[in-house]
Amino acid sequence: MLLGQKNYTDAEPLLLSGYQGMKQRQARISPPGANRLSEVLERLVQLYEATGKNDQADKWHQLLNDERNAAIKARSKK
Repeated sequence: MLLGQKNYTDAEPLLLSGYQGMKQRQARISPPGANRLSEVLERLVQLYEATGKNDQADKWHQLLNDERNAAIKARSKK
């Protein structure tokens, strides 16, 4: 919501905290909630692209790609 309102200063710490909390609990997140990690990564990419912090956007985009690839591998093992 804050990101959509272009309130980047307030959105950034919340997104970072949310990502860190989800990453710490990733193994315990149920399958329906597993997509939320990718969603927060997408939002971080959007945030840093919107604020012109391209190095940060690239970093989070790479993490997003890694997360998506890991999810694909996990699904293919089932």
